[in-house]
Amino acid sequence: MYKRIIDLKNSSRSWKIALNVLGSFTTKGLGAIIGFLVIPLQLVIISNSEFGLWQTLSSMLTWFFFLDFGLGNGFRNYFTKAIAEKNDNLARVYLSTTFYIVLLVALVCYFLFELLYYSLPWSIILNFDINGIERFGWIVHVLFISFFLRLVFSFVNTALMASHFYFLSTALELIGSLLVLFFTWTLAHNASHSFLNLAIITSIIPLVILVLGNFYFFNLGPLKIYKPKIKYFDYSIGKQMLKKGVQFLALQLAYVLIFFTNNIIVSQLFGPEKVTTLSLISKYFSVPTLLFGIILAPFWAGFADAYLKADFGWIKASIKRLLLIWMLFNVGIVLMLIFSKLVLNFWLGANHKFELIHLILYGILTAIISFNSIFVMFINGVGKIRFQLWLSLFLGFINVPLTFFMGSWINLGLTGILVSNILITVLGSFFGPFQYLLIIKQKARSIWDK
Repeated sequence: MYKRIIDLKNSSRSWKIALNVLGSFTTKGLGAIIGFLVIPLQLVIISNSEFGLWQTLSSMLTWFFFLDFGLGNGFRNYFTKAIAEKNDNLARVYLSTTFYIVLLVALVCYFLFELLYYSLPWSIILNFDINGIERFGWIVHVLFISFFLRLVFSFVNTALMASHFYFLSTALELIGSLLVLFFTWTLAHNASHSFLNLAIITSIIPLVILVLGNFYFFNLGPLKIYKPKIKYFDYSIGKQMLKKGVQFLALQLAYVLIFFTNNIIVSQLFGPEKVTTLSLISKYFSVPTLLFGIILAPFWAGFADAYLKADFGWIKASIKRLLLIWMLFNVGIVLMLIFSKLVLNFWLGANHKFELIHLILYGILTAIISFNSIFVMFINGVGKIRFQLWLSLFLGFINVPLTFFMGSWINLGLTGILVSNILITVLGSFFGPFQYLLIIKQKARSIWDK
């Protein structure tokens, strides 16, 4: 059956993608199950309001994903190109240069965080009385410091994805998730459980696994010939990476403005408990997003390799198959809506109530995002991101005021916020396919070809 999705006979590139997808289905699928099992345990350890606070803090951390100046995504393109050209020395220079720049950025950001922490009005930012949270300062420090460290050590995942070993990066995530589940279950059945203990388990355990993964893959595994060393750092390459990275930085910033401001806005307008509602709906519809993302993720390197070799036939066939898979996933979204009450009650219990309109709107949003991601993956892979950059920034900056307007000023609540997200993503749905057609027909000019 998989031969209908990927042409296994005609391309070693397709074999690599097939193996990555099949391996990732196992690791990501198990990871998704674990993610669903963890949430009810977390709701035993902390209250609904504290869970909403937790999700808001996590959303704030997402803003820091662009602290690598887009270097991770820029690196993927250059690294994949070097591997395709069998230039191991250049690939080693790209990896070492990017790694040490990200390390420097993470260190600077850590010191800035320490300088700013005590002057920030956390109760106002979170719309929550933090005095009621025991050891709030410790919780925030654990979350932020572990995040900055993950920013550095998760670079191994980027290197694995760029070198066609995507499923190995998902295996690292699975190991971390299994350990988090075990220790969360232990904490939930312990009378002395606390918010701080949950933060430590959720943040530190995946970090430890990443550190071990770095040691293994860069010393014993498939990345050992590219192991980052300071002697391979190249200043001129760094400037080149930063130039491309800044474009990806802007894309990441726009993505954050569109998709990761909801929890902060909801917390400000309606309080942390509504954040819990939105987060749980988001988690429910993360299933089709996750599964589709597993199939899609290896295509970044695949599209980059095919474009470099002018293999446009493979690209067109892959896009057609991905669109077919997308339509099948939409059937799954409809089934999730039909059986939502039964599944949500089984998962979370009858205490959590969800409005049908919110579920329908989030299902629509999930379908549109998945469609857009097909063409975004192609555009990112071939590196023609200039138009996408400006469009995403425009949509990102109008999303925040539009969300406030729909959610609060015309008093639509969560419904308005989701309608706002849908409008923004629909606006972006026309240009990706158009740019893809221009590139694949070799008619892209000006901003469409940059």
